[in-house]
Amino acid sequence: MADTPTTLGTEPGRGVGFILVCTTLLLIGGTALAWGGGWIVSPLDLATSQPAAAGLGDASAKHRHTALGLGAGLFAAGALGIGLRRRFNPSATAGMEDFTARVDALRGSVRGFELFLISVLALFLEVLLIRWHASELRAAAYFKNVTLLAAFLGLGLGFAAANRARLSLLVAAPALAVQVIVLTVLGMRGADELLRMPTTEWIWGVQRAEWDWDNPASAQTRYWLQSGVFYAFFATLFVSTILIFIPLGQLTGRLMRGFTPIKAYTINILGSLAGVVLFGAVSYLWWPPAVWFAIAGGLLIWCLRHERFGATLAGISLVALFAAVAAEDRTGTKHSIYTPYQRLEVESERLVDETGRRLDTGVLISANKAYHLRTVNLARDFVAANAQRFPRLAQMASAYDLPHAFVDRPANVLVIGAGGGNDVAAALRNGAQHVDAVEIDPGIVELGRRAHAEGPYDDPRVTVHIDDARAFMRHAPDDAYDLIVFGLLDSHTLLSGMAAVRLDNYVYTTESLAETRRLLKPDGTLVLSFATGTKYYLSTRLYNMIETAFGHPPRCFELEYDDGLAYVAGRGATDPSLLAGDARETTVELEAGITPATDDWPFLYLPGREWHQLPKPYFVLIGLLALISVVWILAGSGRATGISPHFFFLGGAFLLIEVKGITELALVFGTTWIVSSVVIAAILTLILLANLFVTVFPRQKPALHYAFLAFSLVVGWFVPVSGLLAYGWWTAAVGSTTLLVLPLFFAGVIFATSLKQAASLPRVFASNLLGAILGGLCEYSSMAIGFGNLYLIGLALYALSFLTMPRGRAVQQPEPIANREVRGEVPAATTGGEAA
Repeated sequence: MADTPTTLGTEPGRGVGFILVCTTLLLIGGTALAWGGGWIVSPLDLATSQPAAAGLGDASAKHRHTALGLGAGLFAAGALGIGLRRRFNPSATAGMEDFTARVDALRGSVRGFELFLISVLALFLEVLLIRWHASELRAAAYFKNVTLLAAFLGLGLGFAAANRARLSLLVAAPALAVQVIVLTVLGMRGADELLRMPTTEWIWGVQRAEWDWDNPASAQTRYWLQSGVFYAFFATLFVSTILIFIPLGQLTGRLMRGFTPIKAYTINILGSLAGVVLFGAVSYLWWPPAVWFAIAGGLLIWCLRHERFGATLAGISLVALFAAVAAEDRTGTKHSIYTPYQRLEVESERLVDETGRRLDTGVLISANKAYHLRTVNLARDFVAANAQRFPRLAQMASAYDLPHAFVDRPANVLVIGAGGGNDVAAALRNGAQHVDAVEIDPGIVELGRRAHAEGPYDDPRVTVHIDDARAFMRHAPDDAYDLIVFGLLDSHTLLSGMAAVRLDNYVYTTESLAETRRLLKPDGTLVLSFATGTKYYLSTRLYNMIETAFGHPPRCFELEYDDGLAYVAGRGATDPSLLAGDARETTVELEAGITPATDDWPFLYLPGREWHQLPKPYFVLIGLLALISVVWILAGSGRATGISPHFFFLGGAFLLIEVKGITELALVFGTTWIVSSVVIAAILTLILLANLFVTVFPRQKPALHYAFLAFSLVVGWFVPVSGLLAYGWWTAAVGSTTLLVLPLFFAGVIFATSLKQAASLPRVFASNLLGAILGGLCEYSSMAIGFGNLYLIGLALYALSFLTMPRGRAVQQPEPIANREVRGEVPAATTGGEAA
């Protein structure tokens, strides 16, 4: 039976939603003002402070100041919104109607160009917010998929509303401005202290919800309040991001009505591809967020140029947004740098002795507002002159010199995670003849060049490699190094924007450590330092993985610096006579049943893959976001959901396979931002090729392509990328790329073929993007089943799409507006195109 169109929604009540939003802002803002001013006792007093005798206490002055500033802003925004609505509601209503009429009147190449631009804006803004949210609040860096899924849902809901009488693009800029201003204020006023993770596991840079075993009643109340604040924040972030993207999806769907399905889809993909390239250029140039938002704002105002009121409103909103972002980047003593990967905050660092005298030692660098690394002057004459007054200086020097107690004046040293240059400087101080320094972030290397007093990166004996560590090791020759040093390598809050995998995870796997053994000379030594201590599951995991890779247990030494522990393998571990000095050798308290990190399960920071070992906040949040999504979809579309199951499951499966492929390609090509951008661009190009294939060969048999698709997924499941690496890099590169390309190409052909039978382009696009929500949620299952088994979930979703595929005669496609314009016909308001 053919896929028939259904009602996607009705025109909402005049201003009801807007009034509810403004009223909510007034209530939240007024409450925050009252609490910040000390006029009421808020539940946040319990959530943020230690219990007093009566079970209550005062929150810190910093939190109250935050509440005062944020409350004033929210209350003013709500009052201003109601006032502006009463004053300008007729203008806004007339503006939306006028804008809709002007959009519907666009024809031919002009309409195609508008569709291209709004597609550029949607993709660019999506990637922008994914990165910006993570750099503003530390907790958001661990939940990047919240922004990604919100963008998908917003665009999907927008497509579902494409046929409504009024286009709502003029509200996009105010919605974006409000979110940016609120998050900026929260970030400036220490909101990271309020967002406490409701988990027992320690997560770098994110405080945990407190539990006081001595006062369980009060502790339980405080714990649940802190958890409520955490989940409420992410629910609010999810909803506010959806509101930003709904108008973009609505306009995109409306513009698509003027073209045949394949042509509309092709223009949309071309725009998305341009958006990827544009943000790649912004990242390459190290431009700050003010420039990112300026580009997005310029595109938005250009799309609103047809309507003066909307363009003016957008301009005012964006000015307020720019002022907030610019002010945030210029506050305090820290200097912010936005590299292609992260926000680096740099400040001078000084040691202070007992008398209060200070010693300049270098700079302290935070990544996305969490401590990351420091550059410290450990030159021997500097340490000798100051170590008596500043004992910590001697401790740091001892930690960095430790690896060279096992290898005297090494000919070749490899430093993985060179950072600001401390490990490189230690190698040079200890007589290394040549050092290969590998660091993924060029911004950190540049800071090392400028700020490190010993100037290690300017030494002619040093070769700097701006590359992913695993990718560098893949191409390095056998038996090349006398010493390999893992320099406290930890990306902290730096995660992949398309997956829940940290960028350094593939460095700490059993296969990666085996790779280091290949790079070492027969008498070479590996020294891996990590801030684990001796009583932690991570200590056991690293110990067991090194033992597996090298065939013997490592020796362990306390560094007395950043709670670091040095694991030594190779000659340094097998020859106990090595290491003369005061280094403290210790024993790791091994735990039973610790799962090793592998290329298929690279989750170094998870205790294990059993249900009770997985981070519960992820799954609670997934359930919360899924509930919001389902309620919003059903409430926004009336009795009939307006969702095509076929395209829904296609969208979920495609995103899941795409994310899985991008993540595993990091094993071969590295996790650099350039590689990620090229891979995403290649996938979009692949979709264009699938469209071209269906255009040139229109008579396709979907069942045949489903068979090819299933076969390619099964092959990908049986032949993991890690298995291909055993046959050489070129074999792995060609094989892994093919394993990603084939299923996505066949899926693209199936999609384009099904598109020709659909009756409503907005409906198809809405279903596809909403299905992507399902795929994004399924991606989290990799924490339990590994990445290889995601192919099986993808296969199941594609099977569901096959079972729900329309099997009747093709729906008669409405003629494009451009063709009817030639005959002088006026397009009907409900004309549907085909979805993409």
